[in-house]
Amino acid sequence: MSSGDLGAYDEPVPFDGAADGLKSAATVLSGTLKDQGASRSGWASTALTEFRGHYADVFESNAKAASTDCTSIAS
Repeated sequence: MSSGDLGAYDEPVPFDGAADGLKSAATVLSGTLKDQGASRSGWASTALTEFRGHYADVFESNAKAASTDCTSIAS
């Protein structure tokens, strides 16, 4: 399909910048999530130094899941 075959779209489609705003917001959010993920992982490691037993295992599992989720969402 060549640019001459656009049919009803003979004129350029006007854009209002909303997509650029969304991209910028997503980029900022990605950076925030990466920063928070690193901080939270550090805090979880510190907490686990003196935390033992079943609840420590649950906490560790949840912290790992949160870190993985944060990384996945941010990328």
